[in-house]
Parts: sequence; structure tokens; C-alpha cells
Amino acid sequence: MEHHLHIRDYAVIGDIRTAALVGRNGSIDWYCWPRFDSPAVFCRLLDADKGGHFQVEPVNTYTVSRSYVEDSNVLATTFETREGQMGVLDFMPIADDGLDETAHGHSSARLRSSRARSLGLHLARPTIEVREPGADLE
Repeated sequence: MEHHLHIRDYAVIGDIRTAALVGRNGSIDWYCWPRFDSPAVFCRLLDADKGGHFQVEPVNTYTVSRSYVEDSNVLATTFETREGQMGVLDFMPIADDGLDETAHGHSSARLRSSRARSLGLHLARPTIEVREPGADLE
């Protein structure tokens, strides 16, 4: 699927402190961590080449459906291919510490299930600015 998506092709997950945008192609293209005002870990939404992303999608041609699990902010995405079906759940659990401003306990989760072999491609590429200083990307 294409890497340039329209804003309507994104769903949001969050935990009160921050949020991420998850594309129909299984890519997290915007995510500031651990707070809304933190540097972006993934920001392919702004720069497709250097922005960083975390993508989970089938290798072959697919159709996709997605929805939020009832009464939750858990995004359920289902990819259908000729080889089978792959599901991904994206969510951010809300920590028990209320609105503690530290990064401890803040996380996002991606759970993948598959009804066929070798359906998924996992690719995580953080934004350049949050990597180690002087890291060579080539």
C-alpha cells in the first residue's frame, strides 16, 4: 500500500498523555513519547523519507478493515490476503499512576496474530532526531 496517506486514513490511539496516528497500511506515522510535547519518535506524516515509522503489514496484496473495540480506544485492524488473515491490535494502556509526568509506565502496544505463515512485515524506523547522535542511516 502507498506510504502517503490522507489524514482520513489514520486512526488515533492514546493514553491521556500522548497519542499516535495509525495508518490504514498498518504504519504508526506520528507518535510523540512520552508526552504530547515530547520529540516525535515517529513522524513520517511530515517527512516520508526521514520521519520514521513503525509498520506492520502483509508482504502481498491485501484488503484492510479496522474499527475500535467496543467502548475502548483499542484499534483492531484486519488484513486479508490470498494466503490468509492477519490481525493487529494497537493501544496505549493508561498507567495506574494517574497523570504522573515521568516516562515510567508509559507505553504503546502492538499485538499481531496471523492465520497463515509469513504474512507480516515488521519495520520500525525511529525519527532521526531521537536516535543516537551521529547515527549513520545508510
